[in-house]
Amino acid sequence: MEEAKSIGTARVLAKPCTATQTGAFVRRTPSPTVAGILAIISSLLEGGVVVGVLLSLSPFANYTPLESAYVGIVFITNVLGFVLGLTAGIQSIRRRNFRFTVVGICFLLAGNIVSIRDFLFLYYQITQSFNLLILLMILPVLSLILVSISKREFTHVTKKEMKKEL
Repeated sequence: MEEAKSIGTARVLAKPCTATQTGAFVRRTPSPTVAGILAIISSLLEGGVVVGVLLSLSPFANYTPLESAYVGIVFITNVLGFVLGLTAGIQSIRRRNFRFTVVGICFLLAGNIVSIRDFLFLYYQITQSFNLLILLMILPVLSLILVSISKREFTHVTKKEMKKEL
């Protein structure tokens, strides 16, 4: 059912687009795969932030109520960012469910934004933490851009299809 179309000197396999249900052919680009890999790398780095927050929660630390609330917010948003970012990366590689992919990457970015204070003020090695902060902010933004560019390649999953997969 796949057709090979020649573009210049290269032959590209085109698959029917199921997102629009028009039967139009859409060229598969590597950008959703790259976006998924970037989202998975960023979520694994954010998982390291979650482990760092857990290790900083010493029972002997004297936190004020404001600091303990901030640590709780950072922990919750980073856990959500880790879980949703990891699944969004997997969905992006599979080219499934565009909306969930974008929401997961946005949660990943939100978790990184919330932990800016930790990276800039709490760590002693400012240059290393600043480099990691820039990496944590650039990866989800690049992933979001690449996913948005390749929106037509994603399939829309209905509730019936989700029940069939389970």
